[in-house]
Amino acid sequence: MIDEALKSELAALYSTEDRHYHDLSHIEAMLALADEYRGLLDDPQAVEAAIWFHDAIYDSRAKDDGKRTLDRRGAEKRACGAL
Repeated sequence: MIDEALKSELAALYSTEDRHYHDLSHIEAMLALADEYRGLLDDPQAVEAAIWFHDAIYDSRAKDDGKRTLDRRGAEKRACGAL
């Protein structure tokens, strides 16, 4: 669902200096949990995508970074032909 190029782009977003909690180690920990419980998930690929995109756009001063993340995800899905 998420190709390596997109994972690299998202990893770069989660690796910026202003990340304190929602950083790349947080994503890696959540992905490890998802992998641990993979057999219980109805759609493991959707869970992986949700983990990668859940806070991809981060601006501690903004009130709409969650919406901007969703907007970005919609654009990515359209680019991949998923919508």
